[in-house]
Amino acid sequence: MRIFSKENTGIKSLKLSTWSITIMLTLLLTGCPWFDGKSNKGDDEEVEQTQVIITAPSAVFSISAVSGQAPLTVTFTDNSLNGSANITAWQWDFGDGGTSSIQNPDHIYEMAGTYDISLMVNSADGSDSTTMLAAIAVAPADTEIIVTVVDSRGVALEGVTATSETFTIESQSYNELKQLSITVPRSESQGVFRLSKAGYTDNLVYTEHTNFSKVVSATLLKRTPAIEFNGFFGGEIIGIDGASVTILPESLVKPDGSVVTGTVELYMTPVDTSDPIKSKAFPGSFYGLPDADQIPVGEDPQQQLFSYGVVEYAFFADGEELQLREGMQAELQLPLYTTKNIYEEDLVIGGIIPLWILNETTGIWEQQGEGTIIANPIAESGFSLKATTSHFTWFNTDSWANSLSGSGNGNAAIEPCTMSVNIEGLTFGENFEFKLTNGFLSGPISSLSSSMTFNNDPINARVPGGALITVSLIRGDQRVSRNVACFASEMSFTMTMPEIAPEFGDWAVRVVPVFSRESPDSLYEITENELLIGGTFYGDDAVEVQSNLIGAEILTLPQQQYFTASFTPEDENPTTVTATLSNSIDRTQRVDVAEYVSSHSPLLEYFYVQPTTDFSLKYFWQVKGADKASISYLGEDANNIEPAFVFYIENMEEGSFKNGQLFGKTGFLKIEIENQYGITVKIARLAELFCFPGSEHPNCLL
Repeated sequence: MRIFSKENTGIKSLKLSTWSITIMLTLLLTGCPWFDGKSNKGDDEEVEQTQVIITAPSAVFSISAVSGQAPLTVTFTDNSLNGSANITAWQWDFGDGGTSSIQNPDHIYEMAGTYDISLMVNSADGSDSTTMLAAIAVAPADTEIIVTVVDSRGVALEGVTATSETFTIESQSYNELKQLSITVPRSESQGVFRLSKAGYTDNLVYTEHTNFSKVVSATLLKRTPAIEFNGFFGGEIIGIDGASVTILPESLVKPDGSVVTGTVELYMTPVDTSDPIKSKAFPGSFYGLPDADQIPVGEDPQQQLFSYGVVEYAFFADGEELQLREGMQAELQLPLYTTKNIYEEDLVIGGIIPLWILNETTGIWEQQGEGTIIANPIAESGFSLKATTSHFTWFNTDSWANSLSGSGNGNAAIEPCTMSVNIEGLTFGENFEFKLTNGFLSGPISSLSSSMTFNNDPINARVPGGALITVSLIRGDQRVSRNVACFASEMSFTMTMPEIAPEFGDWAVRVVPVFSRESPDSLYEITENELLIGGTFYGDDAVEVQSNLIGAEILTLPQQQYFTASFTPEDENPTTVTATLSNSIDRTQRVDVAEYVSSHSPLLEYFYVQPTTDFSLKYFWQVKGADKASISYLGEDANNIEPAFVFYIENMEEGSFKNGQLFGKTGFLKIEIENQYGITVKIARLAELFCFPGSEHPNCLL
């Protein structure tokens, strides 16, 4: 309901009696003195009567909209009535601090709220004002979540679709920087956006609040070929980096509960958390809910996690996703991508690390027991976590502040610390992000970001005692960080959010050889290079890049997105790449030099081997620039320098082949992939043969 009130100043109407008007007119027109007893008219002559009316204007207006979403543009139309003189001035008050003196203004409401509107009009004969109470109700603007989506190389990945069980997505589209822009209603809820593209793993991007816009980064990993096995027989399946799962016979079921006895497709995707680009494929948040009996009384059950590695297990049959039958369990081996724990101590065989599964709706990890560290010669770190599960999803190996078994080296954890951070340099009501990350590269990763509105109160956080933590304040494109380690039960410090000069973070210019050959009979040659440019930076929302490889144009890149350029032998070598950041404080520039790579061994992305139901092994690989390869059987010693068996692969283009010579054996294989420039070596592990009832394989008849 709109309530009007009016206030009038000035004379609306002046009415005089006939007698007084006659006297005044006589004096004015004849110049006769007042009551001089003389008159030019006879006593019987009629006197003409005149009425003079002086009227102030009347303020009236209309508005083009009474409600809408910020930013809301409203047109104000003056419908005021002139009095005895024309209106010459207008004064509008829009209720949000904005004013105008033009007759029919437009005004944009940037903030949500309910606003009173006032208009005052003026003329030579007076003024009038009117107020429309609660005239306009402005709803909060949609929040824009901008996601820089990239592939495993960091290059922009288009064609990605966002869905959510938590948020209502109003719109989604790609912007000029090849970022996915998602708009959602403003709220205080938390949850995830699922990013999907055919042929890639999904990524679940967690956000704690959507009360203001933000920019986040996400990586989608390309799926490896499905590993096929017989659901009736089960078996051990080994994939990239030694990630594995052991499925018991007849233990998988469809959504309707029916047992799967035919062909099963398994997509087993590990996330290398040590790689700055691939680690952005980490799904969900770095929040975890530990087992209830591990949470101290009165403490927040939701804890910050520090991840050693993540693996997704997705089973399908006839297009339907499968799960373990009730009461069944499977054994997992998850590769670890760090050699140290959260206290920078070396991991040891037999150490214990909690195991977590992802709630794909909330984006929060939930503890599912613990796992034991074992040797894994295939992984670069040399370690895996061995554990069991009764449910398949994303699995995570993480420590947390109170985890007494989370050190990964068998030692008890240091008492956790309550950290209190006082913040200066922000104004009351200003939006910012508070971020906690691990402060070193050799240990598990963590990246916990909270969207906040500054209210002058300190921020409290629970962190592992003795662990090196990076605390960051982020306001728009401004960022300030501090590394801290707490060895007491409590610590307090102050951080100031100043205006700072822009700076580069993990910025890189990488050169990757590109192989080609004239015919299937010729050798691979390096015909050109691919130059990748990009990384992280602070103090600017985008970086400007110049290089002779991209011509005269200035390339604009957002945070953590790489650009690719062709680098040929005819180009200037070495070539330079100039990157520039700027803000209101300063301008920062760096120059990188890239040299052309003319010689390089084959580029191998993965190599693994799987047994099949026809008593053979299927070998899978993805490689670039390989002319041939040899495979050696090393037995149970991955470091064996005298292999017992060697055979050769002449056609590397197929990406897989079957061979039954090593079926039923366990241990390790070494593949040596060759071209004219050198050799690339990779180790794989052979799966254990499962002897099901009635098997006629010789190894099962012993």
